[in-house]
Amino acid sequence: MNTTLSFPIKGQTILNQAKDLVPGFAAAFQKFQQHIVLQQNSPSLLSNYSRNLAFLSIHFGKIPHLVSIDELNAYLYHLTISQGFSISYFKQTVFGLKYWFRVFDMEAHALKMPMIKKQKRFPKCSPNKNVKLFSKHLPI
Repeated sequence: MNTTLSFPIKGQTILNQAKDLVPGFAAAFQKFQQHIVLQQNSPSLLSNYSRNLAFLSIHFGKIPHLVSIDELNAYLYHLTISQGFSISYFKQTVFGLKYWFRVFDMEAHALKMPMIKKQKRFPKCSPNKNVKLFSKHLPI
């Protein structure tokens, strides 16, 4: 396994680089893309998942469903700890892999991917706006 990620050749996207360098990636990606379009998923989903899967494929030199679960987990760990990639990049890669595995009828692999914990979010509210609303209802 490489210790660093390679970035696209100048003037060539990471996706095109993966199609050129990784045997079988172009045909597999076409099936992946077709499935996403037919499922009416957003273009940004396709863009984000594709980019992360292309990085992964170039890293291993093979298409994602030929990489073992242990190798994938080591890769994800390496991205998070050593490379300092954001949690959103990690999540997009995991979700992209799960989607990829399901397209290629590998549900068992999809289920072995790391769980993504749902984070609790508090609603954003402006203190000034809340004070104004509250003060309207106070008897003066």
